[in-house]
Amino acid sequence: MAKKGIIYSVLTIFSVSIFSKIIGFFREMALANYFGTSLSIDMYYFSYGVFFALSSIVGASIGLGYISTHGRNKKLFGEKWLDKSFESFNYTLCISLLISVLFFVFSKSVASMVAGNYSLEELSILSDYIKINSLAFFFQSLSFFLISILNAEKRFGIGELAGVVYSIVVLSTLFLFYHQYGIDAIIYSFLISSIVTFITLYGVVYGYKYKITSVNFKTNSIISLSTLVGSSMIYIGQIYDRTIATNLSEGSLSALNYSGNIHSLVNTFLIISVVNVIYSEFVSIDKDRDDFLHKINALFNNSISVFIVILLPVSLFLFAFSQYIVSIVFERGAFNNESVVMTSDVFKMYVIGTVFFAINNLSVRLFYSLNDRKLPIITGIAFLLLNMLICYVFSNYWGVSGISLAVSITGICSTIVLISFLASKYRIFLESRVYVDVVKVSIFCLLAYLILDYTMQCIELDGIGKIQTSAYLAIMFMIYIASYLLYCLVLNVSVVRNFARGLIR
Repeated sequence: MAKKGIIYSVLTIFSVSIFSKIIGFFREMALANYFGTSLSIDMYYFSYGVFFALSSIVGASIGLGYISTHGRNKKLFGEKWLDKSFESFNYTLCISLLISVLFFVFSKSVASMVAGNYSLEELSILSDYIKINSLAFFFQSLSFFLISILNAEKRFGIGELAGVVYSIVVLSTLFLFYHQYGIDAIIYSFLISSIVTFITLYGVVYGYKYKITSVNFKTNSIISLSTLVGSSMIYIGQIYDRTIATNLSEGSLSALNYSGNIHSLVNTFLIISVVNVIYSEFVSIDKDRDDFLHKINALFNNSISVFIVILLPVSLFLFAFSQYIVSIVFERGAFNNESVVMTSDVFKMYVIGTVFFAINNLSVRLFYSLNDRKLPIITGIAFLLLNMLICYVFSNYWGVSGISLAVSITGICSTIVLISFLASKYRIFLESRVYVDVVKVSIFCLLAYLILDYTMQCIELDGIGKIQTSAYLAIMFMIYIASYLLYCLVLNVSVVRNFARGLIR
């Protein structure tokens, strides 16, 4: 894909993601308004979050494995490649159905295991939530796989609309049935939206035809296992984190969820949309070319430079103004000041690891494009276990904030190890310009933080309305970004310099 094609694809995903996240934010604001950080919303977020993460692990992991074989299938089977993809689809269907049935049958045991401090009545409610969402998991997993096929075909943007369906269903059921059914009004929303999304995506990909095929479980399991562990560590960690949070103070799990939703804006807008496109570029480069490693190395370094130049200053601003951002977005109704403080503290710890999450995601996909699935498995397992240990220890000292801090620390360590393996095994090194950009941007961030901290001591934003607070933050952000861009141009930061030259040309 040409450079203009990459930019177009990124902008497509970016634009659709913005629309999806705006609708999603209205959903979260409505939930926060009605339920705050109460136990009932904790149970809802646990059941929904666990099964959404599981569907990402299963469907997206198998889908990533399929993407790595997509080009070869098109060469071997031509226009019949779509029929060949049914083998992977049927494999996803079998695995998803098995997991769904197991959770449905053993829902009471699962509830007792993860929330041992709940009362019998609360465990019964959680068990019902698990049953309902286990059915949604089946359809959601298949939807994630179908989205991977669309990404392999470079039909970006369609899959990102799936979140819009869920948000619309939640908002509709909440506004129509909340006063009559309370929290039960939204319990079925994940199931309904998952069914609608699956039917729509299936029609887009296969045109409502189905083919029964034999499934090579051994081959598909090997491929999906590597992507499962390598790229889905964050989802597996989320399930464990939610389990730990259920045993902390009331509201911990919902605070973890609300902060995660704000942080996912950065992931969706500035990480996932870029990584998905870059991964397609990685696998499309001909491995038989003499300059294959040179092209891979150049693309990898350019992508990391972009992440550093964009995410470091954005992360700093989010960290400095986390409490005001959480207050603007969620503080209304049942979401009080205590909820703001709890959610803000969790959000800060997530922000620390943002840049490393992006580089980690990109590095894992680079290993896949090099047909190396062993290293992501080994590092994924090792750091998943490390995350579980740190998460448990930190949560005992710092509560729910310790969970998000553990996630960031694990992400940082994992990223450093993956980059080291790329250098030692494939001679894919970070170029000197990347380190220079890191130093230059870090200097700006340090100075900017000192200035922002001083400014916040001089300007009192507490007690004024949300509109005024939003206006202050917007003005400060624009001044902040303008100063940053000028700084980058003066100090000749490579990414900004090359972008400016491209605009002039």
